[in-house]
Amino acid sequence: MTDSVSELKLLSEFALELVPYHELGKDKDASLDMAYPLEDAPAYKHEDAVAVQKKLEDAGVRVILSSV
Repeated sequence: MTDSVSELKLLSEFALELVPYHELGKDKDASLDMAYPLEDAPAYKHEDAVAVQKKLEDAGVRVILSSV
């Protein structure tokens, strides 16, 4: 996730929809005998996504936080 303060400031020029990483494709890949390319990537915690949303909103960005 791009969540450093300097990166968030650059993104603040845009309206954003935050879609935290999830593992919904993991079972599908397994059922197709495919390697899951993000096996070692942890799912993003909701509270971390909310913190990023708040930082962006504080910078004046309209943010939609999607949930899975």
